[in-house]
Amino acid sequence: SVETINLELRTSEGLQVPVTISLPTHPLRALWWSQYAETISSSCIAAKSMDPKARQTLTALNMSESSPANYPFAQKLRLNELGIYLGELTLGTGIYASPLIQDSTQLVRSVQRVFGLLKPNIGTNQSSSAIVNRIYDFVKLHGGREGLSLKFVNDHNGNFANEVMRGYLSPKLDEPEGTFDLIPQRVEIYSPEKTFSKPSESLISLQREYSELNFRGKPNFLVPPLSLAMQSVSDIGETSNYSDISVIKNYEDAEFVLKEISDSSIPLLDGLETRVDIFETNEPLSVLLAPSVGVTKQNKSALIAQVHQSFLKALANPDNKNSNFPVLKVSINKQNVELLEKLHEKSEWVVSIEQHAGVHLFEQVLKTTTLNDVFILDYSVEGLDSSQDRITVTSTDRASVEETISGAMKDLNLSAAGFSAASILRTLSHISGRLALRLRENTNRAKEIVGLAAVVMHLRLGKKLKDTILIPVDEHPEIFHPSRRSSNKRGRRCDLMLVRIEKSGKINIELIEVKFRSAAEAGSQILFEDICDQLITTRQFIKSEVLSSNDERADENWQWSRFCNLLHFYTEKGRSNGDISSKAAILLKSSIDKAYERRDQPIYSASGYVVSTNASTDLPDRENNGVVVKFIAANLLNNIGLTTPDFGPEMKSTKVKN
Repeated sequence: SVETINLELRTSEGLQVPVTISLPTHPLRALWWSQYAETISSSCIAAKSMDPKARQTLTALNMSESSPANYPFAQKLRLNELGIYLGELTLGTGIYASPLIQDSTQLVRSVQRVFGLLKPNIGTNQSSSAIVNRIYDFVKLHGGREGLSLKFVNDHNGNFANEVMRGYLSPKLDEPEGTFDLIPQRVEIYSPEKTFSKPSESLISLQREYSELNFRGKPNFLVPPLSLAMQSVSDIGETSNYSDISVIKNYEDAEFVLKEISDSSIPLLDGLETRVDIFETNEPLSVLLAPSVGVTKQNKSALIAQVHQSFLKALANPDNKNSNFPVLKVSINKQNVELLEKLHEKSEWVVSIEQHAGVHLFEQVLKTTTLNDVFILDYSVEGLDSSQDRITVTSTDRASVEETISGAMKDLNLSAAGFSAASILRTLSHISGRLALRLRENTNRAKEIVGLAAVVMHLRLGKKLKDTILIPVDEHPEIFHPSRRSSNKRGRRCDLMLVRIEKSGKINIELIEVKFRSAAEAGSQILFEDICDQLITTRQFIKSEVLSSNDERADENWQWSRFCNLLHFYTEKGRSNGDISSKAAILLKSSIDKAYERRDQPIYSASGYVVSTNASTDLPDRENNGVVVKFIAANLLNNIGLTTPDFGPEMKSTKVKN
């Protein structure tokens, strides 16, 4: 049977680009389809046998989310070149091209056009929509200021800028008969081609469409409603205009190398979803990416993994002389590091988009460059589909965040001895970058967020985070937020989850809730009951609707796959932060695989922390229904370097209040 189709596309510069289409008849993809049918069928039968009310709570049983992405991880192009997976032409038909391709989005569209299947690329839509959401975050953070100046870097013809700006301006574009205040927008396109000078037709059309809206007042010819500028990337420098947001794509270099991977993780969801594992290298600013082709025991995923591994080895070693197979080396060269530095000098926010390594590689950039004042505001959690872009949002406005933190510390009567607002900001970034963003959006939450940072610093000092996976629960509502029809109608979640996994695969989960209260409130019975209720509710929800066992739910397979994918991501995040050693990260990866295969109910514990800067030190721990509430008062705050020089009159005698 025909397994692949090879074709060549010719660029406007006359370059020939080889592309391989992997068809549903490819042995690996045919195997995937067989397993897909079996998994879906068994899940549907299980759903049918569920109680109708319980069936309504199913949230993860989403057939449309599954696709044979990365099956196979690499494919042969012409002249023995290897191509990387870029996406699906149609479900079951994969597109492969050289990892050196700079604009994979346009390549996918060209292939779609060749086959008469031109449609918006799924990954592109997700990326442009995600950038629009980040722009809205920026606008909200700056008091609703809608007029923006944006740079789009490595956007070859401005099509991506068109998608983003059309999404951002859609509330006005969708009401052509409305009347609006004139709020000029400035867009600068920086193309890698030095000869590029003309905007794409789609972008010009958007400019015309926006300019023809009914504005109050007469537009200024010198400052049009939507101004466009086209330049070369090489023009970014000291004379460039300052922008609110710069969006940069395709700043990484990628190439295939041959390597033996002995500690690969297993594919998830009965082998239907292959992760892309990240491995360290001895070179700066580089990582290795390899597909999850591990096999721990003979089960549903083992056959797919074994066939996948054999196929990749055959690509690399037709004579089967060794066990190497192709992995992707992703790095950032000196020129692109300098480009990132320039963009941060000329922008308040920089949104980085790339297809491969995501925030893990970008954190290396921050550690090894002159970007000392840059911090991560947000990042996308890498999913199972490597064709989806990874997004990282960084900011140079560290001073504003640290000023907010310093103000909160002052209000809390805290001073820093060895720690500072910068230390707290760094701790927040270890938990989740979005905490700093939320801090800027709502300064009323500053005390709670500083309290959360204090608890994490306390746990780290006590070695409680050593080789432990830290998950910010609130950042993942897609897993931990109850459905509208759930029995847990209030949808209350705790703040953090600490996951420790034994070598056998047994999972220990500690749920953590943090409250910041004055001394007068710290020991109140109402607060104690509220913390217990929040932790017990979270625990019950996870046990019944996320990590169920014994085939209690039809979406059990999906939920465990999503959760284990999350564990893999935050294991790598912890390694990058220094809480998890490289050796422990390898062991954790193996333990996560065993946990996925065992699917035993985890062992749960729950801890509440009440942070109070002016409470006395004689508040005892309190316990109820498996929840232990602890108090972090002046003495423990002093231990982590946060001193309370003036305790105030409340400090003298704080007792538990019933």
